[in-house]
Amino acid sequence: MIEYAYSGAVRTCARSMGNMLWSDPRDEPPTEMRATLAMLRRLCWLLPLVVIASFVLANVRPDA
Repeated sequence: MIEYAYSGAVRTCARSMGNMLWSDPRDEPPTEMRATLAMLRRLCWLLPLVVIASFVLANVRPDA
């Protein structure tokens, strides 16, 4: 007898999909998406720093 993973019920019918167990897929984003999200998190810190530095440099520049 084969027991299903989550329900604890025993299979009674003869139809089968091989040895496949139906379960939910992992709830993780793909590797490329994780890398993209990490890059965007870094950009969220870098972009404001660049803007502030450019404002400071524009203010310090001597008037011509």
